[in-house]
Amino acid sequence: MMLARKTLAGMARVAMAMAAMVFALAACDDTVLQKSGASPACEIDAPQELLPPKVLQIHLGMSLSGLIRLLGKPAYSPLAGRHYFLTGGMCSMSPGANIMSNCGVIAEFRRFDYGSSPKDVVTDALQSCHWGAISE
Repeated sequence: MMLARKTLAGMARVAMAMAAMVFALAACDDTVLQKSGASPACEIDAPQELLPPKVLQIHLGMSLSGLIRLLGKPAYSPLAGRHYFLTGGMCSMSPGANIMSNCGVIAEFRRFDYGSSPKDVVTDALQSCHWGAISE
């Protein structure tokens, strides 16, 4: 009986330590991501030296209003739920190509619903993100 209590107490301490680690990771600010060069949401498809630091603050699940606060109003929205934000600079349309286009973020707020009648569902949560040359 005494051994069972000690084992439970030890397990509780381990669980609390793990919870603290999860909380600490969740509380990590964006400067850690910026220093590592990682982006939690955007696929990066242009040279890192052109990447604006604010792109690294974008995260999946971010609201459209939050993205607008970060990047300004979208320059173009070709479809409901897809928004193009210019970030400055010129990016190559493909590796080694001399064709250039504006650098920017393509933010996708559409989720594909595979129900009985498949369709795109526009959400207020960022589903995917791409940074690089913007073109139609």
